[in-house]
Amino acid sequence: MIKPQHFSQHSLYQKNLISSLKSLLPLYRDRIEEYSELIDKLFYFNLDPAYNILSPYYSNTGRPAKYQAEILRSLVAMTHLRIHSITNWVKKLRTDRVLAIICGFDPDNIPGVGTFYDFLSRFWVSNNEPSNLMVPLSKPKKPSNKQEKLPPKHPNVVKDIVDRITSGRNVPLGTQKVISHLFSELAVKPSIKIGLVEPNAKITSDGAPVESPSKPYGKKICDCSKKGISRCSCKRRFSDPSARWGWDSYHKRYFFGYTLYAISTNNGRYDLPLHFILPQGNRHDSVSAVIALSQLKTIYPQHPFSYFIADSAHDNTATYKLCKFYGLAPIIDLNPKNTKKEKITNVDTYGRPICPLGLSMVNWGYNKDRCRIKWRCPIYASKKTKRKLGECPIKNECSNSSYGRVMYTYPKNNLRLFTTPPRGSELWKNIYSKYRSSVERCMKRILIDYELEKARVYSRKQWIWRIALICINIHLDAWVDYTRPNIVGHLTSWAEEAA
Repeated sequence: MIKPQHFSQHSLYQKNLISSLKSLLPLYRDRIEEYSELIDKLFYFNLDPAYNILSPYYSNTGRPAKYQAEILRSLVAMTHLRIHSITNWVKKLRTDRVLAIICGFDPDNIPGVGTFYDFLSRFWVSNNEPSNLMVPLSKPKKPSNKQEKLPPKHPNVVKDIVDRITSGRNVPLGTQKVISHLFSELAVKPSIKIGLVEPNAKITSDGAPVESPSKPYGKKICDCSKKGISRCSCKRRFSDPSARWGWDSYHKRYFFGYTLYAISTNNGRYDLPLHFILPQGNRHDSVSAVIALSQLKTIYPQHPFSYFIADSAHDNTATYKLCKFYGLAPIIDLNPKNTKKEKITNVDTYGRPICPLGLSMVNWGYNKDRCRIKWRCPIYASKKTKRKLGECPIKNECSNSSYGRVMYTYPKNNLRLFTTPPRGSELWKNIYSKYRSSVERCMKRILIDYELEKARVYSRKQWIWRIALICINIHLDAWVDYTRPNIVGHLTSWAEEAA
């Protein structure tokens, strides 16, 4: 069981931390200053909301669980310090009294490694973990265009998921339910409260490969080799049985592992993750997108979002339908191949109407009252084009107006081609160019800055915990930069004045 008195309140932690640091400052000034950034982070990292999330997963009987808040706080500290091994982390806590106190522990009573792993396992909601014995999986065929990701296994899977969502059945959070709620309550909602995540925030998403350190073909446990059989179909033991083959379109190579799919936002200053999932490496981003969007709306039902910005991997009619369902304006890069498949006439591959001369019309705004997009003759809409082409050779046949020919398209007729705002408009271009890279910068912070790629992790559970801890740290970094608390600086000034 877990009792409130054993889950230390944040105000008490703050009080004890300041008191302890004051007493330690004369002896450990250098060490405390070394941890000044970490102290600022943890001082404002309020774990009180975690109690109501975690307590249902403890028994009502038995010996009370202790140090749960301290363990979670220390895991955030471990991630901040780029320590990837829990074993090494426990060793460091037991040899560094200052660090132990900063995390809220009694330096003489640090929990063992097993307690930390028990904490991580307790909140993984799964009764059906995959067996580590299975037949090796072969690499899938390479995509026809190496710049593209592998196509979805089932062509209509995105449509089926969206149909389910729009009928009122949201996609559940699944095994990472508790972890997602912790991340939401401890990081994202406080960022919303202090204004770092704005109302009507623009959200952007993308996927990135996370390569497992495990062997992709497993370890043989049969005796076929002794019998002279070099290739057999016997089951092998896999250290990371959930990992799958995927195609990394950026590096143009296969990888064995998972795909980190994240939704982030940018407030003009900070790139902040809002939600993430970790599907197997062979899942297409278009599938992950609709699942992640559904879960995002489940977690933040009252928080409005305005735009959904994504690359051409998300260019399918079902995703646009989901955006309309959630009241999101799609800013999605067009995949011309999909336009060709639709076989729509009188428009170019980017959804712009074609005039009788064969030129693409120019966007001239959106009429909200009539829910239609206005397009104007390219010769009359642009002085530069008119100087280049001169008068329209079929002016009399096309339009006698000095304004030039005008055409309208209606988003309801084709959500993908006739978007709101219109694709190619200045608003569309500005939003895409300004916010599209936000998720990429966020991915860089997760994978490179916080060294997720260096972690030696052999289960999906451990990967998701690591990502959640990193994402919490990204929010804490923003809080510290925004508020600039400088706790150690104030303590040093106090000590100098007292002396």
